Amino acid sequence: MMNTFQATQRAVQTEYTMIYLDRY
Repeated sequence: MMNTFQATQRAVQTEYTMIYLDRY
């Protein structure tokens, strides 16, 4: 359960980072 949550959190963080870099 924790591994799944960690993987999801990492994926979301990467998504937001990509969006942030794309916008700014």
